[in-house]
Amino acid sequence: MIWVSWRQFRTQAAVALLGLAALAVLVLITGVHLVHLYDTTVRPCAKTLGNCGDVDAQFLRTYQFLQVALPVLVLLIPALIGIFWARRSSPASSRRGRIGSRGRRA
Repeated sequence: MIWVSWRQFRTQAAVALLGLAALAVLVLITGVHLVHLYDTTVRPCAKTLGNCGDVDAQFLRTYQFLQVALPVLVLLIPALIGIFWARRSSPASSRRGRIGSRGRRA
């Protein structure tokens, strides 16, 4: 029975794994760059106790598209997953739901 469940779930698992891998690559690339940018611009300014408003604003503008896109994606992706994966596994899409439990067409 576990084999049947895994066989039905493997497409969704592969898609989820690919999505997580893409997210990990994005976080790795942007994270390394942001750490470098912070260490070379914001941290030295903060140590001198100067006016760092412009430096902070420039740092925050670096990946501004991620600040806008990620919250939207966090809300949108689970909804899309629920819509399309639930549709595939719903009783209406199964043979039993189309034909009926006694083998007659509904």
